[in-house]
Amino acid sequence: MEINESQFPEVVLKSDCPVLVEFMAVRSGPCPLVAPATKSLSKENEEKLLIVEIDHDSNPKLIEEYKVYGLPALIMFKEGQEISESRN
Repeated sequence: MEINESQFPEVVLKSDCPVLVEFMAVRSGPCPLVAPATKSLSKENEEKLLIVEIDHDSNPKLIEEYKVYGLPALIMFKEGQEISESRN
């Protein structure tokens, strides 16, 4: 599921289950390589884990807030907080 900055607080920070956020961009060569793995992970864990995509170019505030410098970037959130050890 792709979300944007306005949806982020409700979908990610208020989620009852852990959320894996994939920051990606269509123009990024490696991003399409990660997508099949995250989609498979999502199907296998749909009741225990939510996986969302955020487009890098369309969501500059989130990119700045979470200091996303390389793509794709994966960050796990639990109970409204970033799990610092989760960054790839």
